[in-house]
Amino acid sequence: MLAAVETITRQAARVGSPHLSAETPAAELPFGYSGSYWLDLRGYDPVALDKPMLIPQGGRDYQVSVAGDLADRQAGLAHRTDVTLRVYDADDHLFFPCPLACGSALHRPFLSYLVRPRWTRPATVTVSGSPGG
Repeated sequence: MLAAVETITRQAARVGSPHLSAETPAAELPFGYSGSYWLDLRGYDPVALDKPMLIPQGGRDYQVSVAGDLADRQAGLAHRTDVTLRVYDADDHLFFPCPLACGSALHRPFLSYLVRPRWTRPATVTVSGSPGG
């Protein structure tokens, strides 16, 4: 398991390296995505988009925080009347409401799966039904 953590750490460092190029082999980058993908993502700035936007945010999102990330976007977009920022206080990063997802397999940080002892089994989550039904 430690090897997996070391691999993703090394791959993430390649993404942040000034030496990243479109020719960097995808096998050396996270999720097997190409160097072109990661270079394009570097240039992504939602504040610079010249389009009307709705930006939803989970209030319990620990990956994109309300206090940090959303506050930065709000400050950069404060002059725009065609942008709506909406926080869903009970929701996490995937817009699952807590306590439904809190503590379940849906809410555990990704790295917890990499460092879990081999003898434990991940929780099984069954979703049934359809929206509105």
